[in-house]
Amino acid sequence: MIVTVLPGHIADIARIEKARFSTPWSEEGLSFELTADYARFLADVEDGQVRAYGIFHVFGDEAELVNIAADEEYEGCGLGRALLARLIDDAAREGVRSVFLEVRRSNLRAQGLYRSLGFENIGLRPGYYNEPKEDALLMALSI
Repeated sequence: MIVTVLPGHIADIARIEKARFSTPWSEEGLSFELTADYARFLADVEDGQVRAYGIFHVFGDEAELVNIAADEEYEGCGLGRALLARLIDDAAREGVRSVFLEVRRSNLRAQGLYRSLGFENIGLRPGYYNEPKEDALLMALSI
């Protein structure tokens, strides 16, 4: 079930962050997202356990996908797609017209997901990522 993230979900999300990203967010950073009025922080939770999560930042009629990930055990099950679709729908209801994101140039799986939901490549950010150093593709979706 997709729910708004609560403080009790942060430890699970931090665990997923550490497993999935070379520079994971801290529990403190994740907790801050719960209080930021511009953040939309959702998770797929089953039996009290976070299986996937996503964070949007909304500023007027624009939003940015800040982070999205699924627990490795649930990768490829469609949880990320469902979360992202819900975040986009929620943002559209708030008046968002454009959604932006950055993705590692080598992350073809994520790029495929984003393209399947209507995102298009609009630019390149050289050396955007660290550990390892890599370019980011900038993608956008018009709602």
